[in-house]
Amino acid sequence: MPLPKLSHSVCGRYDFFNNDLFDIKINSLFSYDLEIPFDNTAYIEIFKRKVEENGFDYLSVRIYEASLFLSMLPLHIDNPHKVLGFILNVKNILEEIEKNV
Repeated sequence: MPLPKLSHSVCGRYDFFNNDLFDIKINSLFSYDLEIPFDNTAYIEIFKRKVEENGFDYLSVRIYEASLFLSMLPLHIDNPHKVLGFILNVKNILEEIEKNV
């Protein structure tokens, strides 16, 4: 499972969660917005291209990545802010998948 784990850092920005470099805001519709002050779009495009060049499906990798974030919830239960960040990140990943299917 090394590819989803790599996606976890490149696309999912796990290291920002791990170092508390994210924020959660409530928007005007009273829903949560995850804010990570780093645009990883260029890195995602490179990662996506390399994934597909090597015969893997990018969206499938993202599904596995979402499961990695979910599996980490009990491991980080001592930090509710991080847990909510993981949940919101999974929501964003699933929305990306739904948009591109």
